[in-house]
Amino acid sequence: MGMRIGDAMEQAWEQFEPYADASFASELRSALEKHGEDGACMEDREAAWHQFMCRYWELDVGCSLLAHQHNLDSRANRVSAGPDFLDIVDSHRIWIECVVPGRGKGNNAIPEFSDGRCYDVPDDEIKLRLLSAFWDKAKKQEQYLKDGLTQRNEPFVIAINGSCLPDNLTDFQPPRIVRCLLGIQNHQVYYSRSTGEFSEAPMTGQRTISNSNNSQVEATAFQQQKFASISAVLYSDVKPSSNLGEWGGDYVILHNPLATVPLGEDVYQWMTQWRVTRDGKMGTVTRIDPTEGEEKVSGTNNNQ
Repeated sequence: MGMRIGDAMEQAWEQFEPYADASFASELRSALEKHGEDGACMEDREAAWHQFMCRYWELDVGCSLLAHQHNLDSRANRVSAGPDFLDIVDSHRIWIECVVPGRGKGNNAIPEFSDGRCYDVPDDEIKLRLLSAFWDKAKKQEQYLKDGLTQRNEPFVIAINGSCLPDNLTDFQPPRIVRCLLGIQNHQVYYSRSTGEFSEAPMTGQRTISNSNNSQVEATAFQQQKFASISAVLYSDVKPSSNLGEWGGDYVILHNPLATVPLGEDVYQWMTQWRVTRDGKMGTVTRIDPTEGEEKVSGTNNNQ
């Protein structure tokens, strides 16, 4: 029989406590209490669960790093205003900032559909929520740099958890987080009428996404120098019910090809890594599995 969620959380807290900020435990407890309140409306329960997941995600990242023998600096050794984690790898300082995007509100919300109804997966709407979370943390990184809390010669990783997004598990390869930061969309093939044969073609491009106001939102952050201070983005859909001690099992990390301070592929080699390389107008997206090795997943046209 597997470990119960409550038992797993208690064990995790014993490991994580030295790396948690002063308000972590009280905010986690408050969110759970609000979520379980009698008479609470669905909107309040959803907000409370999102608050809980924001804290749980920090715990999951911390415990996953510790489980894979990473050397985290405790909160007691640094100021509370800085990023969530400082991972020290071979004397190199790597900063990690966590974020959990919600489904959004009003016209910006990801639509939800009733059971038993056929509908298109709201792929663009999910991407917009992921991008919003990325931009918020990229802006925060700039503030950290201005305040002297991080340095430009230190790698900075944004860790995004998508478990609060409706339809987040309806995905394909490369995963949505990779596609929305590299400006790519769907697979396509070439078909020869003369031979009747199919051949591989570059993925279709998606440089912008139309939002609810019909404004065009950029979807090419990792093709832009203004985001070069972000070394990589870590992504997971994990939540307490899907992780009972197998820390970091679904983690993927996308390396920024334009990063000022790149993150070495040996640093988090226990995660599934994504790398993009360029050759003129064409780019290649490669998946690096910790057990199966490298696999070219797609080509992209950088000018699309």
